[in-house]
Amino acid sequence: MDWMKTIVSNHTFLFFFAVVGIPVIAVNLTKIVKLLIIHRERMAMIEHGMDPNANDRRHRPVETPPAAPAADLSK
Repeated sequence: MDWMKTIVSNHTFLFFFAVVGIPVIAVNLTKIVKLLIIHRERMAMIEHGMDPNANDRRHRPVETPPAAPAADLSK
């Protein structure tokens, strides 16, 4: 157990945890939060009768009235 006292006493373990452990935990937490947000969005779409697996989620373009025909200036 002397090796364990050596690791903790010279702060090698704390340095390793600060450099590697904290960023790994932070990245994993952000991934989990993103997954939860996507899940909630999908559940809300299902509740509103939408298909969450639809390929085209864009809104349909608003139809504009046809333009007036150009005046014939050849006369």
